Amino acid sequence: MFYKQIVTFAALAIAGTAAFAEDITIDHSVFMSQKTRAEVHAEAVKANLAGQTRVSEVELSPTMAHQEGSTLTREKVRVELRAQPRHRVMIFNDAA
Repeated sequence: MFYKQIVTFAALAIAGTAAFAEDITIDHSVFMSQKTRAEVHAEAVKANLAGQTRVSEVELSPTMAHQEGSTLTREKVRVELRAQPRHRVMIFNDAA
């Protein structure tokens, strides 16, 4: 029984060293852009104006509904946080 365990362990140890990763390949070819920086900037501005880009994490998240025109101010939120029991407020920073 002990002999089988030694042979199995040796076989697994040898099999584990059989896989080697390839060396790093560095691409020395020169990249030539097809567009100028101004052309790319103009395309980005055009896409933003057409509404083809997403601008916030809320829009990226399918689980969060986007709310228009909140009436809450920072001070109102701070007052509400201070009014809640201490165990419900996890982190509050007066400097923020």
